[in-house]
Amino acid sequence: MSKALKPRTIIHESLQGELWVVEEPGITNTISLWDVAPRSIPSRASDDLKDGKYLKTLERTFTLAGKVYQVTLKPARIKDKNGKESEQYPGERERLVEWVIRRIAAMRNRISLSAKDEVNVSFSINEVKTELARTGHTYSYYEIVEALTILHQSTVEIIRTDVGDDGEIHERVISSAAFPQLAFANRGKERAKSTVQFNWLVSQAMMHLDFRQMNYEAVMKMRGPIERWIYMRLNHDVLYHRMNPHMHVIYAREVIDGSALSTKRPRDAMRRITEGMENLKADGVIKELQCDDIAEGKRKVDIKYTITVSDTFVEETSRSLRRANENIADYRAVVGSDPNGFVPSDPIKKEKLRRIRTKRLADHNIIGRLL
Repeated sequence: MSKALKPRTIIHESLQGELWVVEEPGITNTISLWDVAPRSIPSRASDDLKDGKYLKTLERTFTLAGKVYQVTLKPARIKDKNGKESEQYPGERERLVEWVIRRIAAMRNRISLSAKDEVNVSFSINEVKTELARTGHTYSYYEIVEALTILHQSTVEIIRTDVGDDGEIHERVISSAAFPQLAFANRGKERAKSTVQFNWLVSQAMMHLDFRQMNYEAVMKMRGPIERWIYMRLNHDVLYHRMNPHMHVIYAREVIDGSALSTKRPRDAMRRITEGMENLKADGVIKELQCDDIAEGKRKVDIKYTITVSDTFVEETSRSLRRANENIADYRAVVGSDPNGFVPSDPIKKEKLRRIRTKRLADHNIIGRLL
């Protein structure tokens, strides 16, 4: 007789989890590729995305740091509170809920590691609801549960399709839901503990300390998904691709591909992107903006945006890069090697890490007084 399946046991806290924690309010962790891939639809699905009565499996191509990726997005099939079934892609609501979960995960004592190095995050629906409202996004308990279900059931496949230095086409990066596992302790209670599991890309970024800090308040208070994607792209250009921290060049086509913006009316799409750029300028992210139309004959086909970011943005990305380097240095000082697998945390490692960080803070304070 086969044995009944048992829940996987939480085996330990990890040192990487200690370094993942963000003590400063208003800051979160961002993940390369995953956070800029076009894996949601900015607005409700229109009829052109349907195949009969079902939603299509969407395929998008986008370029990031000279590499070409194909993203395949499959919708979730869910039941509403009245029991009616429908299909939905992740949208703006789902991305906002995902960002809130990511911020909660950066709080102390919120993440745990299971037997197969799966990273789990604990939270309550009420906590997510309150945080969304605080940042200007009002959703009901049911809407948040639905968003989490969509993030759990819809799947994203990311494949690199360009030819690498070795002449080979690089294949699948990931095929997963945003949250491969989802558990509600009590669906009827907003304050009951719920748990999600991060997918492989996020877990690997945590394991290898390949995450960067970013301004969470700015992300959540952006005026819309286009502004949010441009802001993310500007951050990742510096934090992951080591591009010029002051000046950036982005094309409208890149924003359309990266944000999955509808191209039914190309001129409207480009107008919306220019509006987004101007909004980021008004919000103090962009200091100077130059827009140059690109035409084929008399038809405008693209816009080149030459962007000079604000001094505040430069300071934030510089601080993020410094903290990423400090995380690696601190890990090496505690463990004696580079992070190649999750290392269990214990009181001795925690105390050693605390002393390293206390000394660094004291050194910074001394330098600050001298200056």
